[in-house]
Amino acid sequence: MDRAPAEGPTATSGRAGRETAIERPVPAGIRSGDGVFETLRTYSGRPFLLEQHLARLRQGARAIGLAPVPSSTSLVRSCLEALSRARGGTTGREWVLRPMLYSASSGAKLRIELEPIAAGGRRSSASRLIAGISSYLHPGKFLTPPGAKAPVKWLARGPLAHALREARRRGWEEAILEDSRGRLVEGTRTNLLAVIGGTLVAPGPESSALPGITRAVALDDARRFGIPVEEHAPHRAELRAATEVMVTSSLLGIASLKRIVGVWEPPRPGPRTSISSVLRRGYDRRTGRTGDGPGRTPRHPSETP
Repeated sequence: MDRAPAEGPTATSGRAGRETAIERPVPAGIRSGDGVFETLRTYSGRPFLLEQHLARLRQGARAIGLAPVPSSTSLVRSCLEALSRARGGTTGREWVLRPMLYSASSGAKLRIELEPIAAGGRRSSASRLIAGISSYLHPGKFLTPPGAKAPVKWLARGPLAHALREARRRGWEEAILEDSRGRLVEGTRTNLLAVIGGTLVAPGPESSALPGITRAVALDDARRFGIPVEEHAPHRAELRAATEVMVTSSLLGIASLKRIVGVWEPPRPGPRTSISSVLRRGYDRRTGRTGDGPGRTPRHPSETP
């Protein structure tokens, strides 16, 4: 694992002058949020869509002016080596990887964090989540560096982290952020998708939503299956007409929402064959989590189950 050089020891004192353990300083670039990061996970021990995540990491690093940016080859090698060391020869465990590039005096610095996924510790993508509308406004263009075409995944996540913590206190599992025009852009850690009039509505970079890797997979599958796609952020009134609402992320996959408190409830009865289930089967097939054979294609919603 690549670690930044220590900036000197620190110590804090407890009661009666007792000295606590000396902690290694957090690198300044991480402490200030001057960097970008990615989050992905393994399936059957293999990092899923690693190259796509690292391409976005490099693009984001260049957009915020970090240099020199490591090559794709070296980043892939570093991630795989870190994963191999973390496994220590064991098999059968899945992992979350968080590679980050942050500013340091010597240039862009790489750090890789790994977290084992406990059995049953990650919610199934088939689960239905409860969300609500955050009291935070979406940061909008502040996520897009000057001259860049899309938002980047900044290390500085304080407001979004607090919005998620606030949501969990209310019993929600995600919070959706509105922009200053009242459009629903994305979640604190997810992209938003909604099926409105048979069309998959997907806020994207034009709405200052992060161009999510899982979102891109879902849109690619939707187009392959003949599902119409529109990329814009819906207002609440538009969303109320949705037959399905989903969120996507590398850790959740494609997860349906049970409701957005005070804004949206699914119609009763719901669609006979949901678009979300079609997209989820397609995603699970890519990850290898399905029993479908390699030549089997998920059904289009117009087909009978």
